[in-house]
Amino acid sequence: MSEPVTEFIESDEGASDNVKQYDFRAPNKFSKEQTRTLQMIHESFARRVSSSLSAHLRATVQVAVASVDQGTYGQFVEQIRNWPLIQVISPDPLPGRMLLEIDATACEIIVDRLLGGHGVASATPRETTEIEANVVRSVAQHLLSGLVEAWNNVVTLTPRLEENPLGSQFVQIAMASDAAVQITFDTRFIEHRGLMRILIPFPTIKPIVSLLSPHAWVAGQERDGADGKQEQLRKHLDKARLNLTARFEPSSVSLGDLSNLALGDVIRLDAALSHELIVMVEGRMKFRARPGTVGTHLAVQITRVVDEPVEQ
Repeated sequence: MSEPVTEFIESDEGASDNVKQYDFRAPNKFSKEQTRTLQMIHESFARRVSSSLSAHLRATVQVAVASVDQGTYGQFVEQIRNWPLIQVISPDPLPGRMLLEIDATACEIIVDRLLGGHGVASATPRETTEIEANVVRSVAQHLLSGLVEAWNNVVTLTPRLEENPLGSQFVQIAMASDAAVQITFDTRFIEHRGLMRILIPFPTIKPIVSLLSPHAWVAGQERDGADGKQEQLRKHLDKARLNLTARFEPSSVSLGDLSNLALGDVIRLDAALSHELIVMVEGRMKFRARPGTVGTHLAVQITRVVDEPVEQ
């Protein structure tokens, strides 16, 4: 591949003080709008991860998007230093795979916390043990639900972790020359800072790249917000308690008979025992039912719904 071409943009004064690099052999695959959408998606992911990890670790965790960068897969892979901590994610139904990296400092804090410690990282760098790698993998599995929720307005993902045997750096999920986007997160575990990265090759996200619109994503957020409120309201209503009564059809009795009633007297009902009962909900007729028993308890079996509740 040829060396990146340096492009000079002259200012109004004629000085070439604004300089940026652009490689014409590997042009950017994502527009500014699409990059902004990816940032919004992963800002949502960061909020969800902050909440879920705080509960999981029983400690304060803050996660925020630090940057969204474009480049080649090979350039980003060269930055990876601890391959045993790399998690390979298969984002079904999207093709290909993604990489999730939690840096060594953050991993040590997580492992120490989950194994009963106060969440302290070692002062000197050391090799990651197999037990530590497995603990980090369980945390990564815990984070997948946040990924699903964050991407839900664009695509419904069912991600799963793939094996990373011996943390091999030869795990090939894309060509080195493939375009990719890297989302870097600034993490604060208790009082320590660390980094987390998600690396997405362009071939993985290509089928939905046209859906990466900020307007569509925000509209989906608003729709999901309304749906969430309705679901929350429904759950609260499900817990509301109502008075439910079952009775036979009304019977009539003379005032004289009523005034002479005494203990042990029997009142004849106008309805036969085989007739349907009226089931009242908060004083309104709602169902018809037949009487019976369940074990030693009296019960009724609903036979039909009364379409129009009748005022009693």
